[in-house]
This record gives sequence, C-alpha cells and structure tokens, in this order.
Amino acid sequence: MAKPKAKAAEFDTPEFVGESQGVVVAQSPENGEFLVQFPFNHAFLTRMREIEGAEFDKNPQINAWVVPYGKADELGEAVAFLREEVGLNQEAFLSVKASAVEKGLSLMKAKGFSGDPKVHDFIEKGKDYTGEIVAANGRYAAQFNGLAKDNGTAFISIHQLSELRDAVFVGDDVRIKYDDKGRASVGDGRTALEKLRSVPNGQESDGVTVTKDEDGFKIAFAFNPALSARIGKLEGAAFDREAKVWNVPAEMEEFVARAVNDMRREVVSEKGDRSKIEAAVARKLDSANVRDAFTKDGQETTGKILAINDRFVAQHTGREYVSLHRVGQLQDIPNVGDKVKIRYDKGRASVQPKPERSQGLER
Repeated sequence: MAKPKAKAAEFDTPEFVGESQGVVVAQSPENGEFLVQFPFNHAFLTRMREIEGAEFDKNPQINAWVVPYGKADELGEAVAFLREEVGLNQEAFLSVKASAVEKGLSLMKAKGFSGDPKVHDFIEKGKDYTGEIVAANGRYAAQFNGLAKDNGTAFISIHQLSELRDAVFVGDDVRIKYDDKGRASVGDGRTALEKLRSVPNGQESDGVTVTKDEDGFKIAFAFNPALSARIGKLEGAAFDREAKVWNVPAEMEEFVARAVNDMRREVVSEKGDRSKIEAAVARKLDSANVRDAFTKDGQETTGKILAINDRFVAQHTGREYVSLHRVGQLQDIPNVGDKVKIRYDKGRASVQPKPERSQGLER
C-alpha cells in the first residue's frame, strides 16, 4: 500500500503581504518566509537591518530582502513604516518640485528667457552639483544648477535629504557630490583654507577647535578614532597627552585645513548616525541607557546586538544598559540578534560568540 504524502505546511498570510505605496511583500508557500522590495533609501535599509535574521539576497532572480516567517510581527511594523515614509516622500517631492518649477520660471524670466525649466531627480554618482538651494522641505531640496547658454533653460536638480551628509537650506550656495553608495557630501563652495580661516581662532566649530599661535596649530576634539586617524596622517603631527591636543607645524596650514574640514564633516555625520541608532534602540528597549563602550585595554562587554548602522553597533549589556561600539574599531561586524563578547586591546576590538553559561546544579 502506498504511503500517503505528507501534508504541506500551512502558513498564515499577514495583511501586509502585497503591494502598496511601492513596497512589495511576497510570501513563500514552501517555508513562509517573506520577500520585500521597496524604493532605494538608506533610511529604509537601516530599518530592515533592525529585523533579526533579515538579509538581502543579491541573486538577480530574487533581488529582495528575505525575512524569516517567525519575524512576521517585526516585519509588519517595518513595512508599515516603509509605506508611510514612501507616501510622505511622494508628497514632499511633489511639493518641492512645484516650488522648484516656480523658481526656475522666475530665474529665466529675469534673464529674458521663456519656456519650461528642466527639473530632475536623477543623480549621477561622482558628479558635482553646484548652485543655490531654491526650495527645501523636511525631505527634499531643489538646487539651481544654471541656465543653458543657447536658450536660457533653467536646470534644477532635486536631492533627497536623507542621502546628504549635511543639511541644506534655501539660499545656501553649495556643492553636492555623490559617492558610489549614493551618499552625498555637501560643501559650501569655499576652499578648505577659506573655511578654516572663517572660524575665529580658538573657537569650537562642529566638534573641532583649532588654535593658531607662534608654534603652529593646536587641534582639540572629543575622543574619536576616526578624527585621530585623520589628523595623525599629517607630517609633523604629534599628540600632547597632557594638554590633550594635537600639535601641527605652522607651515602645514593648507593640509591642516583639509584635515579639519574632513574631521568636522565626520563629526556632523556621526551625530546623525548616533541619533538614528539611539532611535533604533529605543524601539526595542524602553528607557534605554545608551552610552559609549569603554575601550581601554582588557575592557569587554557581552550581550545581544540590538542595532547596527554605518558607524555604530548597539549591544545590550544588561537591564536598561546599551553600549555603543564604533564600527571602525571592530575586527568583525556582528549581525543584529547575535549574542557576542566584544573585547578591546590597543584600540581594536575582537568579536566572539558569547560563551554559554554552564548548567550546574543549584542547591
């Protein structure tokens, strides 16, 4: 007698499965796992990384985030966030585009030209976008890039603020340049030397203080390995442990200007990433006490990884306490949900699986 076939497993289909606001969620009938696709946005990627076990499958036939069936509740919250954000982004985009068209028409008319301005949001990686910000809201900014020589058509590009490393506002005359990952640096059009000299001597700006005297430059900032590494590359740079400042010879002014410009940009970007990861932690642990991890030799922490972004790894270390580790100091990057031990030695940290407690008898 033939053996009856095993009945296929049945999986509940959550309400969020389907397409809405450009966010597509499909479910596998074989194992119940979810496939998620959505418009590219770094904030969306960060939100998906918060789901334990979620991974992006680069296979061209899939090209989607894969989320285990057991994480349906967490995925439901993430999908609701993504769809709401897509809707808000669409409204904000149309609003800033309308303002950009109006401004473009005005600029063309002032020069005696007629016609329609060219407004676009296609961003070319590696290209410099220069000009004045003519419209902005909480999500997008429109930048006037100039008039065509032949017919005076105004060219305006629209940038998504979440992809910019610095904020921009109407009236700012800036240079915006995108890297290979779609993130953009923002410059103000001045040279690094002009920006260095524009800040009063000895005054803090974006976390970095530069003081110039007859001996050269004294550069001070809060502990940050990335900043130390940048200034440490300069010829003649030396750290004064007693004064807690970096000393650089006076003849290195132009190189100091470039380094300080990079350092201040890093400070601003780090503040943004810190705020994002603290928000991610808050979604998982009420009243979390988030603080920087101690990095002295021999210091170690153990616990579950709650969130990760470009600069930080958040690790639950007990009760309400969460330690923030800098990605640049970790020899390996754990995954969200991993239970690990992180130990520091000479400025670097090893990441190892958290040792299991021995199961002894209790009296």
